Amino acid sequence: MAKLKILVVEDENIVAKDIQNSLTKLGYKVSGVVATGEKCIAEVDESRPDLVLMDIMLKGKIDGIDTAKILKERYDIPVIFLTAYADENTLEKAKIGEPYGYIIKPFKEKELQTTIEMAVFKHEKDFKVKKERDLYHSIVENKDAKDSIFVRADYRLNKVAFKDIYFVEALKDYVVINTSDNIYTTHTTMKHMIKILPEKEFVRVTLRHSEGDLCRFATIADQHEYREKFVLKFLEDNKIDLDSIDAVVGRGGVLRPMPGGTYVVSKAMYDYLKAPKQEHASNLGALIAKPIADRIDVPAFIVDPVVVDELEPEARVAGHPNFERISIFHALNQKAVARSVSDKLGKKYEDCNFVVAHLGGGISIGAHRKGKIIDVNNALDGDGPFSAERSGGLPTGQLVEICFSGKYTKQDVKKMLKGQGGVVAYLGTNDMMEVEKRIDNKDEKALAVFNAMCYQVSKDIGACAAVLNGDVDRVIITGGVANDKRLVEYVQNKVSFIAPVEVIPGEEEMKALAYGALRVLNKEEKAKEYN
Repeated sequence: MAKLKILVVEDENIVAKDIQNSLTKLGYKVSGVVATGEKCIAEVDESRPDLVLMDIMLKGKIDGIDTAKILKERYDIPVIFLTAYADENTLEKAKIGEPYGYIIKPFKEKELQTTIEMAVFKHEKDFKVKKERDLYHSIVENKDAKDSIFVRADYRLNKVAFKDIYFVEALKDYVVINTSDNIYTTHTTMKHMIKILPEKEFVRVTLRHSEGDLCRFATIADQHEYREKFVLKFLEDNKIDLDSIDAVVGRGGVLRPMPGGTYVVSKAMYDYLKAPKQEHASNLGALIAKPIADRIDVPAFIVDPVVVDELEPEARVAGHPNFERISIFHALNQKAVARSVSDKLGKKYEDCNFVVAHLGGGISIGAHRKGKIIDVNNALDGDGPFSAERSGGLPTGQLVEICFSGKYTKQDVKKMLKGQGGVVAYLGTNDMMEVEKRIDNKDEKALAVFNAMCYQVSKDIGACAAVLNGDVDRVIITGGVANDKRLVEYVQNKVSFIAPVEVIPGEEEMKALAYGALRVLNKEEKAKEYN
């Protein structure tokens, strides 16, 4: 299990050092030591510790009790009070801060450890109860909703108007509500959300095709007319007037390398994707979008396709003239979360430096400098860290030996690299939730493989920080696997010295497609042409 991160708030230097030494000796990680309530709040906002040890009597405008109240309200982080006072008056005042423990100084290390462990245990129990209560409250509060819903997120109740919701998506135990200016992740089910949302304004989208339906097509590109009919039928069945559509946006495919941005689906792009050099499901996006757009005389776009190439010249050099590093990665989501964080910082994406780690079935880690991704691993072919089903950067000498051993075909080796590599090769599963369960059940091999993956992710984040000369505004962790708290905590512990870490679980790709088109329609940027 990862070490607990503990923030120490103590204004006596000698006492603070003694507490820090005791915590380290007991196996905890000290995320910081601060002397005032104001600095405590700022530090919690940056590092999000698991627990705070707080002196009651602090210098500054707010004491330990008031600081604890703010931490509970904003962050729901457990606080243990440290004090040299044991009188009844101090104890009564301390209760106002609702601490999870109360330790009288001086204390013994065993007493400190016991209080910390009990506080964490109680907080976890309280969180589970709160989760169940919030679900009940949301049901009660929204049963008569007419134009808005109340969503519990970030430890408070938020009123969200139906008209502001773009789309809602299910994500494991959560539902993600995407609005015009925010994203709310809340503990509930899609089944419950469907009951709340007005039928006339929202439709549930689930278009699936069985392997049997698709196997009759020789190539992925041959599927586009078949899939287009399903999209048009969906619009017709849900009475969505085609004339109400201003643009049609599709996923960008495996085209020739191109800078990031929003591109018009031109005839040249369409023709290329009908007979591409590399097959990929994302090639269908433009092939479906353009015919629908042409039918109603509106533009068709793609946004930040997987082949976005903004690499620096030195980043292309692989080490031998027969080889070249190429840029194929999760460009759409990487750019989307980078823009989201820059907005949060009150800056333009083009004025920020980020390291973005997209963690999914494949992993891509990119160095974003002033709006361009100047270095990134080739996530399609499995370069970089190993992931749930990709092997990552294998030792080249051993790879050559396997290729010429006579034991494996070319296809076998390709599957080792992508599809049957990484976690699934070691553990027989690519389901990270299953891996988590095995770790909780004391499976040492599962823990070793999991930690090794986290280690490689952290190492590549550090490498991208070096590419940016250490000038990094934020490290951003995103993708489906970013929902894994154990993984996020491991990586945060390794890389938080570089810059504050922002975690944006899941993917913002649907929203990114819509925003890319809106930026062009609103004349905030000019659509690019594909040549």
